[in-house]
Amino acid sequence: MKTFLNLSFRILLYLLAMLLLSALLALPLAPLFRPLQTLAYGPLLTSLLQRACMLVGALLPAWLLLKYDGCRPFSVLGLSLQGRVGDFLGGAFTALLLYLAGFTAVLLTGVVKVTAVHADAVSLCLSLLLMSLVAIAEEVAVRGYLLGRLLHAGVPRYTALCISAALFALMHLMNPHIGLLPLLNIFLAGCLLGVAYTYTRNLWFAIGLHLFWNWLQGPVLGFEVSGADFGTTLFTLQPMKGDLLTGGFFGFEGSLICTVATLLAIVSVDLYLRQKRNVNGVPPVMQA
Repeated sequence: MKTFLNLSFRILLYLLAMLLLSALLALPLAPLFRPLQTLAYGPLLTSLLQRACMLVGALLPAWLLLKYDGCRPFSVLGLSLQGRVGDFLGGAFTALLLYLAGFTAVLLTGVVKVTAVHADAVSLCLSLLLMSLVAIAEEVAVRGYLLGRLLHAGVPRYTALCISAALFALMHLMNPHIGLLPLLNIFLAGCLLGVAYTYTRNLWFAIGLHLFWNWLQGPVLGFEVSGADFGTTLFTLQPMKGDLLTGGFFGFEGSLICTVATLLAIVSVDLYLRQKRNVNGVPPVMQA
């Protein structure tokens, strides 16, 4: 019980420190936000500044708590790139497969139609950078620190995975148009993002998956991303209402197709890594 309370306190302390530091860093930048909104890519630039603050807010408390509380090196978060380019590409490819299958399904069923195409390279590049900041910050916080500390404390792998995924879902509780199905799908997405980390203790598969999950869903395909609208997108879709197949106003993450696709992806990634571990004779938990 004492160990559990200590672990809970550390996790709560980290989350509070992350939120507070992110807010404090963004405060001096607040006067810039209104003028930026008047520029052509103002909303994206504003979001970039806010997410940069969030990234620092995720990294600095993790470094301090690891160093001065647990006496553990920063490297245990799993950001080492050495030999991990394939992991990043694997995550990106997994996201591509998910959205290729999901988008094809909604097109074939006729519940979604593409009404226009806008090839805005600047917007796509800025949104890719934005989604990179989002992916790294959230993966450092939820998988690198929270899931990592749970596993280090001896919590069973799948229990730790579910706890971190539940916290990940709760972080989206105030998103626009949230509901039970979107929360379930975000929980499942958290499991998918975390399953590789439980084997490798490295974040780059999750970062690649998270980055391209968001970027393909919103700026490319034209869905909302977890209920948020990111402005100009490559494809413009017909207005979507609360449809279980499309996700409605919440975006693809609120759809039943996303539920099925994410469950299949979780099982596939877990089985692949389990088989790879058994063939290579690698222990279940590896250092980054």
